[in-house]
Amino acid sequence: MDWDLTSIGALENNVTYRVAFTVWPNQDAYDAVLKLNESNGDQQAISQILADYADIADQIVKDPETGEYRIYSNGDATLKYTQYTSTDGGEPVPGEEQTLYYPRPTMETLQYYMKVAKIWNDSIYPENRLKKVKFEIFEDYEDENDTPYQTIILDASSQSETDPNRWEAIIPVSPGIESDQIVDGVRLNEGHLYTVHESLYINGRWQLQDYHYEFDPEDVRPILLNGTMGYEGDANGDLALTGMNHVRGSVTITKKLLDESGIEITENLPEDEFTFQITLLSPGPEGTEIIGKTADDEDAIWYNKYDADGSAIGSADVINSGDIFTLKAGESIRLINVPIGVRYRVEEVSASIPEGYEYVSSAYTYKTGIDGTEQTQTGVDSLYTVEANTWHYVTVTNKVKVPSKDFSFSKLWRDPFGMNTLTWPADQSITVTIMQNSVEYARYTISASDLTEGTEISAVDDGSKEKLTVTAVDAGTGFAFTLYGLPAGDATGDFTYYVAESETVDGFQPPKYLNADGSSANGAVQIGDGGTICNDQLGAELPATGGVGTRLFYLIGSLLVLGALVVLITRRITRK
Repeated sequence: MDWDLTSIGALENNVTYRVAFTVWPNQDAYDAVLKLNESNGDQQAISQILADYADIADQIVKDPETGEYRIYSNGDATLKYTQYTSTDGGEPVPGEEQTLYYPRPTMETLQYYMKVAKIWNDSIYPENRLKKVKFEIFEDYEDENDTPYQTIILDASSQSETDPNRWEAIIPVSPGIESDQIVDGVRLNEGHLYTVHESLYINGRWQLQDYHYEFDPEDVRPILLNGTMGYEGDANGDLALTGMNHVRGSVTITKKLLDESGIEITENLPEDEFTFQITLLSPGPEGTEIIGKTADDEDAIWYNKYDADGSAIGSADVINSGDIFTLKAGESIRLINVPIGVRYRVEEVSASIPEGYEYVSSAYTYKTGIDGTEQTQTGVDSLYTVEANTWHYVTVTNKVKVPSKDFSFSKLWRDPFGMNTLTWPADQSITVTIMQNSVEYARYTISASDLTEGTEISAVDDGSKEKLTVTAVDAGTGFAFTLYGLPAGDATGDFTYYVAESETVDGFQPPKYLNADGSSANGAVQIGDGGTICNDQLGAELPATGGVGTRLFYLIGSLLVLGALVVLITRRITRK
């Protein structure tokens, strides 16, 4: 940088002229100083570093007191000037050009450090945690032939003071530079991208992987922004280069049985076996079925089978997509070390459900960590995804079938005297209530428009109840209705069902109830093989206008009855 002051003309006495500028070391300066300070005084290494950075070697200096290497903040700070003199107002006469040498200050802060962290995400299986790991850290990694920039060993002794699942170390780094003194966001030096590779110490030797874990490293680029260190690519936001080991998930599939009342059976478990089929897809939206794996394949998924007490049944085996397995009540299988992102589905083979049972539900839940809360898992297209460090559960529930029976009843419309049957009034509908023992079970509304054999009528406000089926349409013998598959009873005994009309029908007397044997029932009739609800018309009155009315007929009828009584009494006296 040159500053030419000739345009100012003569410099005034007792006036200070100052130039100020900011210096940013280039990337080579950071790299060279870092390597020199990490050379531990190895003269051969120092000579090689200075040779590698020959273009800037003359700008590097070693502090005699601290022994640290630094760079000069300027290469050659000088002031060149010429002094003019004049005598008695004559023309100024220039003297010789003079040079003033300024001291070369050094930049004190060129050494930067970055935290490196090993994070364990393994709370469901903390006992599997390894004793130590090796991190090989690369600068601007290209391929497997690269030499690590740093190699560090991490173990429990390097555990963070605030997080037992975090092992830490510090390494020197050569950052990039950004400054808003130039243009906001302009990068003066790119710095280096730091990448971590891991080796695990297993059974006395270093290995690249362990089937219990999946390694998730970051690639981080340290950047000085206006003198403050930041980390591009720091997904965790912890200002560190991290490598995280996620323990793989597990999937436990359990068979649960309920009795007729819906209570789980936990004692005297039946020996019936239920058949299941599992689907397993490799990670990713385009994942394919995991098939053909054997015990010789490193990426095979293994499972164990357990009885209701949690004791293992047999030995571990490999499972593939499409495999069939069976479970008894209380038994389970557990898929272990399932790769993160695998999608799965468990289906009970409905055709193989043992006689006397019915399928109820399949509940997919999960729990993270030993103390985690079990929560419902949401699937996509009936597939569920295995997450890291997570127990997944599938509980398939069946229920002992409640014995069922068909129950029927009839409906008759009759004249006022109950002598003749009528067709169903076109403008009338009735609501009947079905009682199970003494508790309302369901209600159904029947109208004339429903009267076609085979028509099914849904229960009012409860679509889950059995439908009422029209089984006969005959005004003479009655309109017949059947409820198919009603629960016949439970553990407490058989159910008795009754039917009653909920409201009186306009124009008709209150309903009468007849048992299957023709006897009268009070308030409701038991249904089963029969039972009839009768609606008799109200008695009619002839109109008073245009005739003699009904009173005359009542009077004549009464006189005839009295006359008959007189005749009977007279005959009886004559006989005597």
